[in-house]
Amino acid sequence: MPPPREKVSAARSNTPARAPGRTARLTACLVMLVAAAPAADYVAIAKGTGGAWCFQRGSEKFLSMGICHIAEREDARGGTGRFYDGATLRGGAPAWASLVQERMSAWGFNTAGAWCSESVYEKANWQTRYVWLGAEVGGIRARLLNVFSEGYGEKVDELCAKFVAPHRDEARLVGWFLDNELPWYGEFGWFTDPDRSLLDLALALPASDPNRAEAVAFLKLHYIDFARFAAQWDCAARSWEDLARGGTARATTRRADAAKDLWAGRVAERFFKVCTAAVRRHDPNHLILGCRFAGNAPGPVIAACARYCDVVSINRYQKDGHFDAPWWDALYAIAQRPILVTEFSWRATENRSGNRNTLGADVTVPSQVDRAERYRTYVRPMMCLPYILGMHWFQWADEPENGRYDGEDSNYGLVDWRDEPYEELVAAARATHASMPAPDARGGALPPAGDPADLLRWTARPLASLQEGSLADPLELARADAAPSISLDEKAGTRATASREGDAWRIGYDSGTGWGFNAEWPIPPGTALAGAQTLRLRGGATPGVKCHAILFEQGDHDPQHAATDKADGECWMLGPIDAARLAGGIALDLAEAELNLYHGNQRGNRRIDLDGLRAAGLYFSSGQGTGSVQISAFTLAE
Repeated sequence: MPPPREKVSAARSNTPARAPGRTARLTACLVMLVAAAPAADYVAIAKGTGGAWCFQRGSEKFLSMGICHIAEREDARGGTGRFYDGATLRGGAPAWASLVQERMSAWGFNTAGAWCSESVYEKANWQTRYVWLGAEVGGIRARLLNVFSEGYGEKVDELCAKFVAPHRDEARLVGWFLDNELPWYGEFGWFTDPDRSLLDLALALPASDPNRAEAVAFLKLHYIDFARFAAQWDCAARSWEDLARGGTARATTRRADAAKDLWAGRVAERFFKVCTAAVRRHDPNHLILGCRFAGNAPGPVIAACARYCDVVSINRYQKDGHFDAPWWDALYAIAQRPILVTEFSWRATENRSGNRNTLGADVTVPSQVDRAERYRTYVRPMMCLPYILGMHWFQWADEPENGRYDGEDSNYGLVDWRDEPYEELVAAARATHASMPAPDARGGALPPAGDPADLLRWTARPLASLQEGSLADPLELARADAAPSISLDEKAGTRATASREGDAWRIGYDSGTGWGFNAEWPIPPGTALAGAQTLRLRGGATPGVKCHAILFEQGDHDPQHAATDKADGECWMLGPIDAARLAGGIALDLAEAELNLYHGNQRGNRRIDLDGLRAAGLYFSSGQGTGSVQISAFTLAE
């Protein structure tokens, strides 16, 4: 492990005491820390007089209130529609950058965050930079799947020599982000398909690939006995040697999820060890600011990041603007490192750039007044936490009306396409920043280190408890007279229809590229379902179809999730469903339902309020192309 910065290590006295007999090792570490401490000319991490973390350069202590992606121009995909071109509007990049800096200072921002134009970095009070480390190695292009490939370290070093070394002497540079929203859950930086974890993807590689070999070695060490592994995974192999020779494996129990998270931690250990060493080799003067987690990450990954980086950074969008202090305390308890919030934003349906908000983080609110209000309710309490180093808004200007390079078309800007500020939002930012306590004035106790078991509990999807009762009769939803409604995003290319064919409802679809779609059967208000324990399905499906059962409580669409007398607006997921087994019938245990982290109330009672269900149905993720499912029975029963 590379030695942390001197001021960081000095403030970590709340970590558990070392075991006796390691005095010599500790003394050696202290010597290394002093040798590794950055010069006073560069930014370090320190504590204010009140005990809170902050950045410090020389005698100046500060918190980083930043803006990501300040670019003088953002071209529209296809070259059509309204798009931002600040340099042209303001008479060239230098004049535009001067105006940006003037506005930032007036609004209380002091940092140019990731992905800013060089003309902005030249004028900013402070800057943070991003280095992309996802190059192809060993014939693998996917990020994180090649960290054990031969030549991985050399490739990372080559990238750092090119992109990091030129900035090693910049006095106003706070530090480096190691890539952005890496796919710690497999395909993405957020949880989607449990069968596409980093461990699943590693086991799908050829037998000759060193990344697969490392995964098999990990499983052998984790389970020890092959029979224990086989009890939790479905595979053709009959021994560790068979598994090493090739073939895939599919987890069949929730206990296997722990192995997937631990493997993600093993990948993270390798990634952060190699990447931090390379960055520090080419720039020993600046901080390493983590990897900008996409809202969350498996606990072992967060712990690995904290072992090697000076800061844990996280992009955390919160649609309702709710400040959830216990969540942040739990994150710090795992990391025991200061935290930088590196992306947050809201977008409004009412905007001046023609943004339709079809792609991007779903933080859509009705108006600019709502954006301003959420800024106030989220930022100030967050910045009072003693372990928060700052927050970076995403982004400077609205995205193009018809989408940027990837189609994202959101009203995230502080300014519109004509470079005019959204006055309600910038006024809220200015007032909020002015009301924040100074770094030295922030106090409060730092959360103590969590129990090691918290690492695996951290990202486990919350399981349901069930509303008690005695179910009088099963409820059959897929009746001939009850067609399912379809909920989808047509702008993402999703298409779906429901039609009655024989004794079943046929749902045909093209799943598109957005969030997918739901087919929902409504539940009549007042239906007594307390005591239900099982969801039973029967039908058929196109081979390879992936779907989940989904349950909606009353109030799930209410932005405030106002509780009714029956439910509190949570949404629950069951599955994934093995479509090949539909013909013989499937029984899903409601007690195995997981809280949907992307819809519904996230702060409810963690109970399926059965008497308050408004609908139940199927959820299909995007990217599956075309297909169909036939449902002849969809029953809530004991």
